[in-house]
Amino acid sequence: MASQAGNVVKIGGALVLAAGLCWWWVPPAVKILDRPHTVASGARPLIVVSTAGGTTDQALDVSMTGGIGTDLTVRMNLRTLDEKHTDYEQVETRVTIFGPERDGAVACQGESAKLRPWADLGEGAQTAFDVDEVSTYAGAHPLGKASEDVLSAKSFPQWTGHVSTVTGSTDEDGRKNAALECVVPASWVWAMGSARASGLLPQINYNAVDGRTDFQAQVNATTAIDRDPGWVLDESYPESTVDAYSIRQTLNQYWVGKRGEHANLAYTSQPDLLLAARDTGQDDAKTLTVAGIVLGIAGSLVVSALSRIVDVLLYPSRRRRDSAAAEE
Repeated sequence: MASQAGNVVKIGGALVLAAGLCWWWVPPAVKILDRPHTVASGARPLIVVSTAGGTTDQALDVSMTGGIGTDLTVRMNLRTLDEKHTDYEQVETRVTIFGPERDGAVACQGESAKLRPWADLGEGAQTAFDVDEVSTYAGAHPLGKASEDVLSAKSFPQWTGHVSTVTGSTDEDGRKNAALECVVPASWVWAMGSARASGLLPQINYNAVDGRTDFQAQVNATTAIDRDPGWVLDESYPESTVDAYSIRQTLNQYWVGKRGEHANLAYTSQPDLLLAARDTGQDDAKTLTVAGIVLGIAGSLVVSALSRIVDVLLYPSRRRRDSAAAEE
């Protein structure tokens, strides 16, 4: 009986220890495994640049800069593609920013962008929004397939004015002086967590004010996000180049329709960044390694306990067999 009681104690101890180990180590391991390891999808800003005027083909050059979790500065230049054309021209420009309806306000040229109702945005902005909505690809805009009634009840930030063209020989100071600069709030771009950060940077659309392109020839867009010692790049789209100071992307250019057609526009890829807290990867690896070892130990304890349970259950029959053998 003493032996059987000892087995019961050992069984209970093994099961309690196995349960305790699992209780302590399994939840953090599951939490790590359940973390999203791909860029989070969701609404991002859609920036529509619509122009009218000029006498030669033009390129829209866009650079987006900022820090991780900070406001994003979007600098836009209109560049004349004809190298023989050295005159600077004033081009009517409208920049409409469809945001994900979170807190924060857009500023352009140092002032808050005026909010305009849907009906007053102009055909260029409306056309770009409609093209994005019916696309077979994931749209950048946050309203989904919103009805006309929903759109009519909303207002959107839009800058209107004239932008001076630059040429291929214009130096950096000249480009900066001629640029249109807008600031998009961090809340529209970044989703920040303790271990992960996602940057859903704006998509750029380029078309004509009246929705029918003429001199709008190409769009070139880049991103440059300042590196932060607390974060490392996990993955990105398009592929990023990381240097000592920043994480850089060059966006792809695509077209809808042909030049001169109604609703023709150029658009860029939708840039994504997924970052991880610098120590998270090492800590996660350690946690998963220890959790694996612990689960192995817990499994061994459970197997040992089951073996002893079998011994306890079979103990009476063994005792009877031993007694019968002794009597014979």
